[in-house]
Amino acid sequence: MWTLTWKGLLAAKARFVMTALAVIIGTGFVAGALTFGDTLEEGFDRLFTSIVGTADAIVRAEDPEDTRTGDPFEGALPTFPTEVVDRLVELDEVEVAEGEVEGVAILIGDDGEPTGQFGPPTLGYSAFDNDELDPAQLRTGRWPETADEVAIDAGTANAQEWAVGDRVGLVLDGPVERPEVVGTFGLGDLDNLAGASVVVLDRATALDRLGSEGELTAAYAVAADGIDEAELVAAIEAELGEGFTVQTAAEVVAEQQEAFGPFIEIFSIALLVFAVIALLVGSFLIFNTFTIVLAGRLRELALLRAVGASRGQLFGSVLGEAALVGAVGGALGAAFGVVVARGLQAILGTIGIELPGDQLIVLPRTILVAILVGVVITVLAAIVPARRAVTIPPVAALTEVAVAAPSGRGIVRNVLGVMLLVGGAAALATTLLADAGALTLGVGAVALFIGVAALSSLIVGPLARLLGGPSAMLGVSGELARANAMRNPRRTAATASALMIGLALVSFVSIFAASLQGTIRDTIDSSFLADAIVQSNTLAGLPDTALDAVATVDDVAVVASAAAGQVEIGDRIVLLGVMDVDELRAVLDLDVTGGDLAGLSGGGVALTETIADDLDVVAGDEVVATVPDGEANLPVVAVFDGGGIDVGGFMDTGTWSGYGGTSAAAFNAYVLFATDADVTDTLEAVEEVLADYPQVRVLDQAGFAEALASQLDQLLGVVLALLALSVLVALLGIVNTLALSVVERTREIGLLRAVGMTRPQVRRMVRTEAISVALIGAALGLLLGVPLGAVFVRIEQLNITELVLPWTQIAIGVVLAAIAGLLAGVLPARRAANLDVLDALHSE
Repeated sequence: MWTLTWKGLLAAKARFVMTALAVIIGTGFVAGALTFGDTLEEGFDRLFTSIVGTADAIVRAEDPEDTRTGDPFEGALPTFPTEVVDRLVELDEVEVAEGEVEGVAILIGDDGEPTGQFGPPTLGYSAFDNDELDPAQLRTGRWPETADEVAIDAGTANAQEWAVGDRVGLVLDGPVERPEVVGTFGLGDLDNLAGASVVVLDRATALDRLGSEGELTAAYAVAADGIDEAELVAAIEAELGEGFTVQTAAEVVAEQQEAFGPFIEIFSIALLVFAVIALLVGSFLIFNTFTIVLAGRLRELALLRAVGASRGQLFGSVLGEAALVGAVGGALGAAFGVVVARGLQAILGTIGIELPGDQLIVLPRTILVAILVGVVITVLAAIVPARRAVTIPPVAALTEVAVAAPSGRGIVRNVLGVMLLVGGAAALATTLLADAGALTLGVGAVALFIGVAALSSLIVGPLARLLGGPSAMLGVSGELARANAMRNPRRTAATASALMIGLALVSFVSIFAASLQGTIRDTIDSSFLADAIVQSNTLAGLPDTALDAVATVDDVAVVASAAAGQVEIGDRIVLLGVMDVDELRAVLDLDVTGGDLAGLSGGGVALTETIADDLDVVAGDEVVATVPDGEANLPVVAVFDGGGIDVGGFMDTGTWSGYGGTSAAAFNAYVLFATDADVTDTLEAVEEVLADYPQVRVLDQAGFAEALASQLDQLLGVVLALLALSVLVALLGIVNTLALSVVERTREIGLLRAVGMTRPQVRRMVRTEAISVALIGAALGLLLGVPLGAVFVRIEQLNITELVLPWTQIAIGVVLAAIAGLLAGVLPARRAANLDVLDALHSE
């Protein structure tokens, strides 16, 4: 039977090419996710190890908030006096020690734009005097010695085409300066810190200009001969006492790895989600392929039964073929995973996110998982066609008597389909009316997808008749194309269902993005009283000097900076906007449903309705919150409609500071003009005073809304690009089904040619059938995707207040599906038209 399996696969190898492609794409996403995650992990490990260099112990001031995770809202790094290093040097356990200053330093490209642009951060460091401790290594030139000199990372230098001797734009604590580049450096074999632009200043300038107010942010120590790391750490802790964190290099690396672990996991999980989608779509292709191939081998299988082969042997033989196809597809998918990982790196690079790890890491585990997934998904998809084929009586198969599928199975499938449809609809209704949340909607969506797929053979006939109506205008070719789509509804349904999944997800994502953009615009129109928004282009935030300059402009009444902080209430982390209460009320018109925002001046917090409902509190209640310096009873002074607001509440700046809170520089500042001001002239005046701050941009309300919407468009583009691969798999399914259908209908096509159908008519017939199948899949996808998207955006926790159905975008999707269907039918149509009439009439 093994020999039979192998020969059967070789005999039909051309028919399994598309099946293998579907497996390759699906398993490629799985392998790509694992490869990308492993590469990131290895890259960050090398990066963290390079950062600590040869140090045996690292000293930092204790973080009073104890919540530092690299979040941009955390504020400046805690600092300690430079005298601490002198105390370290005097210890017998210390061979050498040196301090470091870290802060924000923004490089300005030759195009006048910051090199960061909301991608990796832009960092400034002090130069080391001791090369033994310096984690960076010079590539060219030397380290800076004066305030007019800098060294920059080799990655940024190469990207900007800067070299030693060039003068570059630099922003520290004021307008743009133009120091000279005297050196470039790297970290081991890395050109920079995970894509971050890094500037090294001389020590005096770093202490004065990087925001540490003359203090250090870290100190590095090397152990004396005969002293291990544990002894060194113990000696330093004994010397410095409380207020410091002393760690070994290994502990610092492990801490950083733990902090970045969830970040890596998010990327891997996102890719695996798309892998599951592609594999699910591909399973329809695999199912169809085995159904058609086995239908053409019924006489062969019946003959084997007649000479003694059991059903179990034949069943195992067919599944063996599936396993071989899956194994080959999985192995090639592992190779395709490298392409996926590289492609994802390139996509992230286009939106400013550069990640460490140039050499992709492909572990044996990745290859094994890809092969196993390929085998499992292919075998599972082939079970039903295989079982159906081997249960047909041998006599019926040998005599070519048409054998209908057992009606009982069809009834059971239809009943289950109806039950799933009803259950899915109930889940949607519960989500919409009872605010059951995303989990209920997700379960309902799965039920609807399976239910529609189960009932699609009943739906396809009427849909084909309706959507194929215009094809009648093409004459006989169009009529035959519609009839062919209706002839085998189960096959057409399986092919269309694959495309249904892809287009349903595309329409779902499009509705979500359009509704979120609509909500943003509506919120800005209704809640923003400010005439202009000053926004930082980098993660460094807005410099105070820039805000001070805006405040000097005539007809500027209020400059309200918005920083951020977070508190923990119960088991929930709540992100707060930290603003002066009077400025908050001047620039934002929040829809207060309980209490009064004025109460913020006396302490307490204002919460969105969503947060308040989750915590089961109303205005006037108190909540126990974990704040930077411990626990506090916070009065809930107001509750407001948070639709479109990206924070969970607000707190007055003085209150936040009173609880020991620190915040990074604000990313946005809301500028209110005088009531009699000329908006255009005043806006131009604000832009003029900020001309020396290229890291800052000024937007009116419309521009601010458009900027936020464009960020969503970038994310939407990445998601749609990944979903496009699942649509590609579905189109491969159309190609495969039509190609196998042409083989199956060879004699029929020969007869049509014999009675006068021309080659162009044959091509037109097959292409029209392909378009019909694509339109059926698009229609089913819209019937599912539009309601799911509409219900999803109504989930209260999302704070989306506007439902926007992007009909133009959806219509374009349908047209593209039809065009893709037409293209999918080109090769099968050409093969059908080129069949020799006499050979076709005599085919088996």
